[in-house]
Amino acid sequence: NHWCSAVENKLANARKITSYIDQNDRPVVFYIGGQTESVTTTMGAGSIISDWIESTGGNSAAEVMGLTSGDVTPEAIWDLNPDIIICAGVYQHINKHVLENEEGWKDLKAVTTDRLYTNPYACFNWDRFGLESQLQINYALMCIQPEIANENGINRESMVKEIIEFYKNYTDFELSREQAENMLDGLRHDGSAEFPVQ
Repeated sequence: NHWCSAVENKLANARKITSYIDQNDRPVVFYIGGQTESVTTTMGAGSIISDWIESTGGNSAAEVMGLTSGDVTPEAIWDLNPDIIICAGVYQHINKHVLENEEGWKDLKAVTTDRLYTNPYACFNWDRFGLESQLQINYALMCIQPEIANENGINRESMVKEIIEFYKNYTDFELSREQAENMLDGLRHDGSAEFPVQ
């Protein structure tokens, strides 16, 4: 099936172009699920999240910390001080705002070095199991290894095209460029956040 082949090809490409990076040189990536207003809810080790993080040249915080569940203490995150944080889910903008503004969080390396990202979603979250998880691979590569992504033609411009093509092919819905850009920024197609920062 075309979808499976596309996923396998994108994963194989991401693994290939990041394969030379030594394990110790890979950035530690902490993922926030964003199904609730919580910056301490993630996914345990051995999940699809760890898979796309590690396939695109990162070290999954869940693996580094040996998490058996999705719950983690603020202190454990502060001690880890991840290189990159990806805020997913419908509460991503609220959780990102907390990280950028609240004591203890705003001094994290990922925040101060501008490696704090939102994560797109549409029919469903790109980062989890589902049709749109195909789009997560190149998006994650762009966040985790931006220079390698760019050298291989994967950047914001290519992602906008990939998004438009994907929804046209798989849902028969033709997004405008503006709608695709909004989606890439973790917003709804009209440019609004599902749960905006109050």
